[in-house]
Amino acid sequence: MANDRLPNPNRYIIENDADGNSFFSTALPAPVEVRSEIGGALQRLSYQTEQSPVSLSGNNDLERYKTALQTQSSLVTPGGGANVWYNDIPPNAESSPMHRTVTFDIVIVVTGEVELTLSNDETRVIKPGDMVIQRSTLHKWRNPSKTQWARMVAIVSECQPYVTEKGEALGAYFSSN
Repeated sequence: MANDRLPNPNRYIIENDADGNSFFSTALPAPVEVRSEIGGALQRLSYQTEQSPVSLSGNNDLERYKTALQTQSSLVTPGGGANVWYNDIPPNAESSPMHRTVTFDIVIVVTGEVELTLSNDETRVIKPGDMVIQRSTLHKWRNPSKTQWARMVAIVSECQPYVTEKGEALGAYFSSN
């Protein structure tokens, strides 16, 4: 049914014990809860790091992520970190207006189909398993299905502003439409 949201996905965090043996962490529950809703689209922050390379010793990354879950996280972590987002888009809805973030994103559709429109009006239908490498460009996402929710997973990392051949640095932009 069109109103049936997708279930919360599970996130399994794996840690090392004192002897270096791996185990499934119980530091956080497995289900990834909705963090925000934009126009009916649901966003879930499934992990966050603050810098690269990531410091895993002493569970520094895990503690910072737990703190981020208690605050309002931005789309991207400044300073070279990465955020991993689930984005669920309801049937026949847009996930966002035309926008640009100063980020390098790897986006994979895992359920349903998502229409990706660029600022020059080029459009592609992205299907489950397809990957988009989003390089700080103007774009918007839409679920073209009349009945099925769509889910994307995005790994988002800050990048330097793109500088055009004319020397213009392209910053963040969000259309008011």
